[in-house]
Amino acid sequence: MIFTPDEERVEPSAAQQRAWQHTVENQYAIRDAILKLFMKDFDRFLENNQDWLDDLYFAELRAKMPSQLTKPDDLRKHIGLATVYIHSTVKNGVAYVGYGFGCTWEEEHGLGAMTSKRRVLETGEEEVAFMGGAYAEEQRLLRKKKGFKVPDVLDPKEFNVAVSDDNVPVVKAMLAAGFSPEKAYLGPGTVTAIDQAVFRNRTAILKLLLKHAKRPLKPNLMRIAEHNKFTAVKKILIAHGLKE
Repeated sequence: MIFTPDEERVEPSAAQQRAWQHTVENQYAIRDAILKLFMKDFDRFLENNQDWLDDLYFAELRAKMPSQLTKPDDLRKHIGLATVYIHSTVKNGVAYVGYGFGCTWEEEHGLGAMTSKRRVLETGEEEVAFMGGAYAEEQRLLRKKKGFKVPDVLDPKEFNVAVSDDNVPVVKAMLAAGFSPEKAYLGPGTVTAIDQAVFRNRTAILKLLLKHAKRPLKPNLMRIAEHNKFTAVKKILIAHGLKE
């Protein structure tokens, strides 16, 4: 899959073509580097989930998992490459490349790796392959291209929209103007800006909002972060007083 700015239907850029050529020429070295880090991820998976893995309810899942791993190559029969994502973000003339894998013990979320040439930048669930560091950089460049500006009149009903759009300048302006990140401006039963930041995995904005929070956070926010595997959001919530 080839990503383009604003999802335009254009030919792959020269940097993307170089990335594909580099992938083909160095596929085995890249594979070995990814497998090495996946093995570490698997060890962490076991360590972090041992309690529920020991439950008889998960016996079927455990039967699909590797019984023993002594070297990265042992993982090969438990995972399979599903998608190669060639990003539009470029470093040193070569585009970032993400790899998404199917996985026997993580059928829902799979595994993912983000690379810059032969360097593996990040591994985790498959979303890392298309929403990892390169994706974040793409979004930053797109925001710069769009040129988010603070309007002359700040509408509180736009607070959640600014959070959802990752519009940091407007969020900063609204907080400075006294808008509360804990108030649901669209009425009873609607979400607050803090809720929206957690729902949308907006870590930078969440940190901004929590600096202005005056009440304890709602426990359901932690459940949302855990359910969606928003690890960074979870860490921010814990640092702000919520318990795992």
